[in-house]
Amino acid sequence: MLALSGCPYYFGPVNNLTFVKRVLEALESGIPILPLSGLGGSAPVYLVSHLIRRTHHKNFIYLTATESQAQGFFRDLQFFMDSSPFRDMPPESHEPSIALYPAYDNPPYSALSPHLDIVADRIRILARLNQKDAPRCLVTSLAALLSWTLPPEILQTAIHILKKDEEISRELLIEQLTQWGYQKVPIVEDAGTFAIRGALMDIATPCSEDPLRIEFFGDIIESIRTFDPKTQKSLKSLSEISLTPTRETLMSPSTVKFAIKNIQNRCNDLDIPKNQRGSLIEDLKEGLVPQGLENFLALYYEKGATLIDYLPSNTHWILEHPLELKNTWTDLQAELADLFPHQKDLKQILNPEICYYPFSQWQKDLEERLKGPTKIHIEEFASDDPRSLSFQVETNEDIRQTMHHTKKGESLLAPLVEKLNQWVNTSQILITASHPIQAQRIIDLMEGTSLPLKICPDSLDHALHMYVYTRPFRELSHDVIWIVIGHLSQGFRTWAGAPDALEISNLADNQRPEKGLVIITEDEIFGAKTPKRATLKKGADYFSSLSEIMPGDPVVHQDHGVGLYRGLNHMNFEGVENDFLLLEYNKGDKLFLPISRINLIQRYVGTEGKTPPLDNLGSPRWEKLKKQAQESIREMAGELINLYAERETGQGHAFSKVDPLFESFEAGFPFEETEDQATAIRDVLDDMALPKPMDRLILGDVGYGKTEVAMRAAFKAVLESKQAAVLVPTTLLACQHLERFQERFHDFPIKIEMLSRFRTLAQQKKIVAQLREGAIDIIIGTHRLLQSDISYKELGLLVVDEEHRFGVRHKEKIKRLKKSVDVMSMSATPIPRTLFMSLIGIRKISVIETPPHDRLAIRTFVTHFDEGTIREAIMREIRRGGQIFFVHNRVEGIENILTRLRGVVPEATIEIGHGQMAENALEDVMIRFSQRKFDILLCTTIIESGIDIPTANTIIINRSDKMGLAQIYQLRGRVGRSKQRAYCYLLIPEKEQLTPDAKKRIQVLQKFSDLGTGFRLASHDLEIRGAGNLLGTKQSGQISALGYELYTELLEKAVYDLKGEPLLDDIDPEINFRIPAFIPEDYIPDHSVRLDLYRRLASPSDETQMVDLQSEMEDRFGPLPLVLENLVSLMGLKILAKALRLKSLKYDTIKYQLAFDNTTPLDPDIIMKWVHKDPKKYNLSPDMCLTIRAPNLGEKERLGEARKLLNTMIQHVS
Repeated sequence: MLALSGCPYYFGPVNNLTFVKRVLEALESGIPILPLSGLGGSAPVYLVSHLIRRTHHKNFIYLTATESQAQGFFRDLQFFMDSSPFRDMPPESHEPSIALYPAYDNPPYSALSPHLDIVADRIRILARLNQKDAPRCLVTSLAALLSWTLPPEILQTAIHILKKDEEISRELLIEQLTQWGYQKVPIVEDAGTFAIRGALMDIATPCSEDPLRIEFFGDIIESIRTFDPKTQKSLKSLSEISLTPTRETLMSPSTVKFAIKNIQNRCNDLDIPKNQRGSLIEDLKEGLVPQGLENFLALYYEKGATLIDYLPSNTHWILEHPLELKNTWTDLQAELADLFPHQKDLKQILNPEICYYPFSQWQKDLEERLKGPTKIHIEEFASDDPRSLSFQVETNEDIRQTMHHTKKGESLLAPLVEKLNQWVNTSQILITASHPIQAQRIIDLMEGTSLPLKICPDSLDHALHMYVYTRPFRELSHDVIWIVIGHLSQGFRTWAGAPDALEISNLADNQRPEKGLVIITEDEIFGAKTPKRATLKKGADYFSSLSEIMPGDPVVHQDHGVGLYRGLNHMNFEGVENDFLLLEYNKGDKLFLPISRINLIQRYVGTEGKTPPLDNLGSPRWEKLKKQAQESIREMAGELINLYAERETGQGHAFSKVDPLFESFEAGFPFEETEDQATAIRDVLDDMALPKPMDRLILGDVGYGKTEVAMRAAFKAVLESKQAAVLVPTTLLACQHLERFQERFHDFPIKIEMLSRFRTLAQQKKIVAQLREGAIDIIIGTHRLLQSDISYKELGLLVVDEEHRFGVRHKEKIKRLKKSVDVMSMSATPIPRTLFMSLIGIRKISVIETPPHDRLAIRTFVTHFDEGTIREAIMREIRRGGQIFFVHNRVEGIENILTRLRGVVPEATIEIGHGQMAENALEDVMIRFSQRKFDILLCTTIIESGIDIPTANTIIINRSDKMGLAQIYQLRGRVGRSKQRAYCYLLIPEKEQLTPDAKKRIQVLQKFSDLGTGFRLASHDLEIRGAGNLLGTKQSGQISALGYELYTELLEKAVYDLKGEPLLDDIDPEINFRIPAFIPEDYIPDHSVRLDLYRRLASPSDETQMVDLQSEMEDRFGPLPLVLENLVSLMGLKILAKALRLKSLKYDTIKYQLAFDNTTPLDPDIIMKWVHKDPKKYNLSPDMCLTIRAPNLGEKERLGEARKLLNTMIQHVS
């Protein structure tokens, strides 16, 4: 149970600091500049939160030197604005709003545009600054403040309010959306896109958190509602909405005409030849939005503008460390001066002086144009200015240092407890914790002390609110140490009696002594923790492997084998129009598959880039292949079940439950556990507590937190005098694990060593001896750990990383070890969830699917081999202390690329790595790269998997047009494993050098995004290949041959058979009523959307899903046409037919025909009763085919009568 207690929204001591009052008084006096110093820790953030709340008609802008500082300040400000102890008002009252105005995420002169989400944030904030809900405080960085944007008067004219029941020209609206930078797409998933389907228009606009769905009747707006971009389902109705541009470079004819003329004039002034001007002007003339157009914002409009031009006249400027601002501007100018000489094409006109609004001009503006309200300077050191105020607010750096240098043990928090005991009677103490679980850990670790700790919830109920606001202030307890849930980067301390002491006034008894304020953060106790980021909401992801299938792609039919998909054909068959899937088999044989049976096919996933051999229609080869696969699957499943049974009856060590020392180790984890990770940790600890050997597989991508699960298991083993061994397939992984284990266990007296070829023979001999004697607690090693000279004093845990990468001989040794000790296996190989579900009951598996909270989406760009772009990408990464992968997948040309790169970035250090190098030599290069010995690893695709270099956050892939989606997806996944934004550049040749097939592939690449189906498709393919890795080479072949879905079905059946719980074969009834039943192309024009909906219509498990799907289609596309209503009804009948295990259900204008499988749950006696009662109407053949006469029924009648008939039969099923 959490120690949750009520705490007041209004802490007198918390909200009456003297330094706040003195600053407020200074602001009222109207002095032009107010220097402040001595505000340690998060006191400046705390101060700003109170300036916002206590001044009702003032606005503020807080300016930092860097973007990361702005983001950090904003997160801390959110804490003080949102956390209950710091609120000045009841919870239902309107809180002043704050906003972060972001800088572009790409450097100056970038050939690429900033991320649309960032542009959308900027536009949303600029639009709000002229509205009633304008933020009272903006937080921004110097680069964001001085970057150009569109002028306020132009943005104001581009904001359009749409209201329900209003009449508006749809054609004009579509034209405006295009001019405002919106892109027309089939499905709206990303910001800045719109889609049109009949009377419906979907728009993802910056001013709405969720995209909008507008329904028209002619030109009248019938309804406006938001919808979830993942499920595409409507959320809530609105009466009006605000549409704004989605780019800062509008594409209206007048704007584009001025921009072209202005850019051309500048080119002429600088004598830049026309053949050096590139394609930007031509693109603009054709109405295209070129990448990197934002570079030209200074020249794009008649009058340049920045955020400064949008700020209200009563805005108070708060400058954080003015000297640092000036130094940052100097550094920025130096970066521009370095980049400018390398610019080509039109960027030659962008000399450094016009890339940003001049710093000197802004300073002049502050003194003249913006001189009204008081400017606050947060100074690092005391100023000589007589107007300055100097305080003595302390940081908690001494606490941080003391905690860091204290050896962790039973008295983990002893130094903190000692200080809290000193302060508790003289100060109000608040401790912040990022999560209720962490808050409870703090309480548990201080158990036994006399400290009055209580957890303050984020929100309080009405009764508590009434208590707080109706009772005298003196009745509230201030002697409690409150633990506040939320993330704050640093705290501060201020003492009673000091110049910045607390002043508690207006108390009824006026006798209460002054108290100090101490705020201590979780980071200051346990070390810096990465805060949780806002994430996209999850929905029911309906992605299928058929979503992006294209004509010519191989598919697998469950009954006929591998063929080629040739398209969706609309045909008139026996006088009835319908859609069919055309599949082509060997020798040109064709199969027209009714769309009602689309669930029988799936995309073929085999070796990327290779077309599989096609089957012959009617050939016995496919059935023979399925039979062989069944036997192989049964054998594999039997082995797994036997191994599982052995371990269930085996004897192992039952580890005890967690204790305070283990909790102290948990608390030191420098991140917030994701939900999946916390579940995996709990699973492992629960397994270890059982008196039988553990055998659990932890699945999760690299960087998702599997190693922390292993560390906690190892720590638990060592706590109970057992040894832990960590077995890895490569020396690189061994080195990385050693470094991470030593860092994580740094404060505990635990001996950790490594055995690999990096240890000399003498060192290895010593380590082996210490291992045998028990002097080493945790050993990390390669296959060296499996050699005959290795023995342990008492091995309690074996962690195996990427077991599938070990050889057969090594796997046998691992299998023998598994019989006697707890084993935790880890793998970064993704597998489909359906396979995971199939293995439940024969293998214990925990899956970590949630990425770490600090994981940022990878920015992906498609561009040409442009030396300026490449230099910009590399130098940006090097300047921020990172490293770069440069992938060139041809060994014979790699030396030439090395020469070119050295010419482009002579200041960078580069080394080569490829598969034709000796194994040890290649591994040495990888280790040197992981140790940051050089900047750029020029390599082939050897880095596809198993590489985790958190400092490498830029990858450049040359000739990406020659690679498949899954391969690019996997290569791209090598970056983005730290808190830094990662970048992926996909280099392609000029258009004229591309083959038609490559051009198609590039069109897919250019759509790459985390929400896009291209990536989901590649991820799906990788999962299926991963299933083969997990189950072994033999099973991988079976998956490729059969197709994944059929393989999973056979595996699930084999598992149940072997466990004595046989499953019935799945049945797919053929439904034929000779009526048109399809999705009209004019209802849903997009081929892939229609195909996916056909797949979903053919495979619901119950009628509720069918009703939901029908509602979704009506919501997304409008009222269903009659032919689609027919299809929905037929698929509803199919659900009932499956429940009765019918092989087919047909109607031929005279009679119904129902062919029953011999496993039908319907009692044959029931059918015989009907036949005997009315033999003219009913007839049952010996092969269980029931005929029911019902002549001349119309389309609706035959569907309705069939539903009644099947429902009647289901009622008779016992």
